[in-house]
Amino acid sequence: MLLYRNNGVLAGMRDLPLDIQYRGQLEIWTGEIQQLAQFDRHTLVAGTRIQDGDFMTRDLLTGDTRLSPRFGDTTGQGVFHKAAILEDFRRISFYAYETWHLMDQLALTAGLAWKDLRYPANFRNPLLDAGTEHTSRLLPKAALVWSPVNALTIRGMYGQLLGGVSLDESYRLEPVQLAGFSQAFRTVIPESIVGSISAHQLDLGGTAVDVKLPSRTYLGFLGTVTDFDVD
Repeated sequence: MLLYRNNGVLAGMRDLPLDIQYRGQLEIWTGEIQQLAQFDRHTLVAGTRIQDGDFMTRDLLTGDTRLSPRFGDTTGQGVFHKAAILEDFRRISFYAYETWHLMDQLALTAGLAWKDLRYPANFRNPLLDAGTEHTSRLLPKAALVWSPVNALTIRGMYGQLLGGVSLDESYRLEPVQLAGFSQAFRTVIPESIVGSISAHQLDLGGTAVDVKLPSRTYLGFLGTVTDFDVD
């Protein structure tokens, strides 16, 4: 829809017969090495993951040739935008999680992860632009599982996370949960509402109480808070 304004006042509108063709392809190679060491009172999980690949995207915006002067079409063919962009993707992750079993009823986990991502700046939303974005984060983690009695378990966690760019976070050996709370997200906002989101940092906290009743009935009470800012 094209809106005409005269001194800020709407003077008219017109439907634009425009058509967008879009195609996106990606190729990502993943390699991960992980070491698990279990001792009498503590367990260590440490590893590194490297992902490398590229995103190939194309778009074509066409429309009525009568709109050519207004939309900058110099071909006279009604082609207002055409792009074929190849951009690199790379993710490097180092992580370590240490769990201490202080007693039979109490386990504490502390973790630290370093993530470094380079990814296309705009590969989903026509009109496409060339260029890459880069982000690097040091992300702390902590979790607790406590069973003061056999019928009661209290869980809690806090972690800083870095979301994925596409399906890269779906393939990993790095632990995806702490104390039963997921810490692997591509995005927590539906893309149908806000559009595509890539590599955003999240702060996630959660607590839970699990109760086992004598009647073999199980009750669970859980609450989480997720906080992040995106543009």
